[in-house]
Amino acid sequence: MANGLMTKITRYFILNEQGRSKLSQSNNSMWITANAGSGKTTNLIFRILNLLLNGYSPEKILCLTYTNAAASEMYDRLFKELGSWTMKSDQDLKKTISNFEVFKGNEARRSSTILKRARRLFAQVLETPGGVKILTIHGFCASILRRFPMEANISPSFSILNEVEKEKVIDETLFQMSVGDEENFVQSIVDLGTRNLVDLAEQFIKHKSVLIKKFDQKKFLELFKISTITLDYSEEWNKLVPTSEPNPFDKIQKAFCFGTTLERELSETLIGLENYPLEERFNRLERIFCTNGKPRSPKFFPSKSAKSSDSEMAQLFFVLKARFAVYLEKKRESSFLNRAKDFHRFGRRFLIHYEVYKKKNDVLDYDDLITKTCKLFADFDTNWVLFELDGGIDHILLDESQDTSSDQWEMLVRLTDDFFSDERALTGDRTFYAVGDEKQSIYSFQGADLAVLDSSKKVFESKLNLIGEKLYHLKLDKSYRSSKAILDFVDTTFNSGSRMGVSKRSPHLAEKKRLPGRVELWPVIKKEKLNQKKFGWWENVASNSEPAPYEQLAREVSNTIKNILASRLTLVSLDPETRKDTKNQIEPGDFMILVRSRGQIYKSIIKELNKLGLPFSGSDRLQLKEELAIKDIISLLNFLVDKSDDLSLAEALRSPLFGLSESKLYTIAHKRTGKLFDSLVSFSPDHSSVMILEDLLKSAHETTPFEIIQRILIKHHGRVRLVTRLGDNINNTLDEFLEQALHYENLEPPHLSGFLDWFIGTDATIKRDLPNNRSMIKILTVHGAKGLESPIVIIPDTFQNTSKYSREILLEKNGLVGILPKGSALPDYPKILLDERTNRMREEEQRLFYVAVTRAKQWLILCGAGTESEIKKDSQNETSWYLQSKKAIIKLNGEEKDCEYLEGRRTLVFEHNWRKN
Repeated sequence: MANGLMTKITRYFILNEQGRSKLSQSNNSMWITANAGSGKTTNLIFRILNLLLNGYSPEKILCLTYTNAAASEMYDRLFKELGSWTMKSDQDLKKTISNFEVFKGNEARRSSTILKRARRLFAQVLETPGGVKILTIHGFCASILRRFPMEANISPSFSILNEVEKEKVIDETLFQMSVGDEENFVQSIVDLGTRNLVDLAEQFIKHKSVLIKKFDQKKFLELFKISTITLDYSEEWNKLVPTSEPNPFDKIQKAFCFGTTLERELSETLIGLENYPLEERFNRLERIFCTNGKPRSPKFFPSKSAKSSDSEMAQLFFVLKARFAVYLEKKRESSFLNRAKDFHRFGRRFLIHYEVYKKKNDVLDYDDLITKTCKLFADFDTNWVLFELDGGIDHILLDESQDTSSDQWEMLVRLTDDFFSDERALTGDRTFYAVGDEKQSIYSFQGADLAVLDSSKKVFESKLNLIGEKLYHLKLDKSYRSSKAILDFVDTTFNSGSRMGVSKRSPHLAEKKRLPGRVELWPVIKKEKLNQKKFGWWENVASNSEPAPYEQLAREVSNTIKNILASRLTLVSLDPETRKDTKNQIEPGDFMILVRSRGQIYKSIIKELNKLGLPFSGSDRLQLKEELAIKDIISLLNFLVDKSDDLSLAEALRSPLFGLSESKLYTIAHKRTGKLFDSLVSFSPDHSSVMILEDLLKSAHETTPFEIIQRILIKHHGRVRLVTRLGDNINNTLDEFLEQALHYENLEPPHLSGFLDWFIGTDATIKRDLPNNRSMIKILTVHGAKGLESPIVIIPDTFQNTSKYSREILLEKNGLVGILPKGSALPDYPKILLDERTNRMREEEQRLFYVAVTRAKQWLILCGAGTESEIKKDSQNETSWYLQSKKAIIKLNGEEKDCEYLEGRRTLVFEHNWRKN
């Protein structure tokens, strides 16, 4: 492993002379832009090693990365490399470190000193308190707050809320808001037009810095270009129908009586219009001039027959429609402002309760870690903390700079306020080093923003310019991951950086030019519109209908994997040590299946892999309550809490935990006179289920939830039975369920009924790191696969999901937020902002596609499924993943071939140096 790392590091010196010198100089502040697969992690480790060899203290190096998994991997790789240096001979060690900056120049005179220093580094880093600080940004902020809790005005013993705990706090906060004021609480929710309160609360927390303050109406009106604050219906009516003109709506009403069916229906809306209140008049006219909130098309309305009944009708309708459009825009502006006020008012109430709860219970969420650290650095009374930190950090390294949010950038800028203002910066003993790839910026929902990335780079450039230094820029174009076939496909697909929201895009250069590669595109699986057969109520519709397209695709993906594994096919790869070709038989762990979300196709693939008995690593996100095995255990636990709960007992008895047949359960339950458990004991006193239940009932109120679940799984063989029925992957789910039981016991008195209430009351998703196991197929979302790679990548989810563009209910500009109305009732300028946001989301979809295809080392399989209408709609979209893939392969002179692993199917294939092995 360590030798492999140094082989990778050595390859960096194949770069041109300018790039080589810049990379090797540890006293340069640098901004690295790296293509996918160019070795960003290796680059950072190389930088840390270079600093250590130059004599910089380990505790003065701070490396910030995006996830705990990435931080852990970097730490492991660093220690493995340093550990290997202690065991090498002088000749081998000299060869290993000969490319480092410190070894250049007077090599002969200093080589023995440098070799001794290199051998001591492992022990030095190990013995230094804290060692090299490789942390996530949240982890770094947490360490600062624990060091200065009084200055940050927080408890020294604060804990950090995980996702499950945070949802519990949100639920409790919403409940407290409703106590004593339920009617107003419900009305506020209705006015905001949302059903998912947890998502709404998350939006409040995300915009906490704005919502906690008083609503700035003046600034809001300026930012969103709103001119109307309140509507004067009397004034608006006089503008629509001036008193000097005759009432025009009588004419329209009479003309509509001669028009189409729709016009005749609408004519009734105008009868006695002046007898209604003004607001109701406008509401009725909106049905005339608009449909679904949008102006009616002049081509179809009013109709020819309506216009022919009155020669002035066309002109009259046109004038009134134009006047009404002015009113409608004012109404939209007023509504937009009022909804923003309602959102701000309700959000502020929520946040006050939320902050009180957190302070009372000494907890912080992840956003607090950043904001409180920023405040600690910025406040005049506490910014002396920066002076305390100033002596402890000389070199800051930032990984995945494109994923850093605006709040995190603010924290880093504050941290470096005085970083470049002393002699150490002038002599190159203080540096800032950022590595990232704007083409892989896919976390806008967590605050990542390419505009902020660019402005932050300029901030650090200006800091260095002030002392006569510069921020060196370097691009890493070589890919050490993928075959030339994959990279040619990537370059052809993304030949314009503009669609990705990236100003410049450099080509990908394949380091492994001889590495065989293959890109293939499967034909779309689509479902034609057929005459649907009508089924009787007694018939099973599911079993008589054709499978959905995504179910067919999931079956084909699973069968393909099974057939490839059965063929004992080998892949040719390049050994990093010997630089020679090696053949390795394809294993399940060589497959990575990537989807956009954990939706229908994701679930169908898991179902089909289970059917075929193929091993897979499970999900990196778990909704425990939705897992069948957990539902079975919960049913059993519900019975143990309440012995009279017959339904829960019946569910448990039919589950793999007991395995009673349908007929056996019917015999026990039918015509019973008492409780189901009593009937079970009466009918089958010697049955194993009776003995298990009696044992569990005895211990249910004497042991903790964790112990009773362990008793079910271990003593009574529940784990074995569940695995036998549901597959090996259920082990991960069961282990996580046990973890949740332990977690609950750390928070609350360990009582079984309390645990059930706590567990059932949460919908939080549990995140986990998947094991890197070559015997398991990996199924991930593209977001979850960031930073990973695999010899074979399958992307079955290539059709656009544009519905998600409209799911965000907030529109943000410069920190202030407006809440979107339903339909098209949005003022003109906010509508422009919404279009801009939609365009940014489409650009991020392109970056998501880039991340997906660049996970592949040698073999990339793209496929898709959908209804006829979905496919037709997607085929007209230039940013369609499927359409882009097809165009790229055709442009690369790919050809159609018979699919070797799916009978009767032909695929579009582009290959490089590929041969059947």
